[in-house]
Amino acid sequence: MKLVQIIDLFKSFQQGELQIQALRGLSMDMEEGEFSALVGPSGSGKTTLMNCLGALDRPDRGSIQVGIQRLGELKQNELSDFRLHQIGFVFQAYNLLPVLTALENVEYVLILQGVQKKERMQRAKQILSDVGLADLGDRFPRQLSGGQQQRVAVARALVSRPRIVLADEPTANLDSENTGRLLDIMEEMCDRYQTAFLFSTHDDRVVQRARRVILLKDGQVQ
Repeated sequence: MKLVQIIDLFKSFQQGELQIQALRGLSMDMEEGEFSALVGPSGSGKTTLMNCLGALDRPDRGSIQVGIQRLGELKQNELSDFRLHQIGFVFQAYNLLPVLTALENVEYVLILQGVQKKERMQRAKQILSDVGLADLGDRFPRQLSGGQQQRVAVARALVSRPRIVLADEPTANLDSENTGRLLDIMEEMCDRYQTAFLFSTHDDRVVQRARRVILLKDGQVQ
């Protein structure tokens, strides 16, 4: 079932006196439960596309539709609500809150969503168990390895039950063993919950595991 439809997307940036055209009429679709890698050289538009799809940036023109929602028709507060409920983000630098434990980092998203304490604790503990960290929920990020921190970040992205997870170079700081473990977890979650995953990556290990590879060049899908 079609989840995302992007049509004729344009986005430019001002860089000093130069105007950089990051996206040039890009069009693409995504299905529910997709496990896809977005690849291309630096400057091809990968990050810009991810930011537009995640409602962090607005395109200059063109349309993005996720389910029945057209992002261009949403007001700023509606876009914030869309990000909170529909999109999960996984970053290269983990972006965990250092003053919160692993469990509290995962639970924080559900607090923002207004989920009641009993339910959010159950869901946060379950997702930490799913990523193999059931016994480490009371540890702070500084007490976790890089691979463990990234698994907490994945748990945080998934606990809100988003329709799409956008992962920006999630394996860049991980060794082969932790990369394989992380991809196993993500693939299992994709199949279990029919959450779509889109990776922006230069990592061949991710590309080899992807079920679809989308090549960008000069702001367009090749």
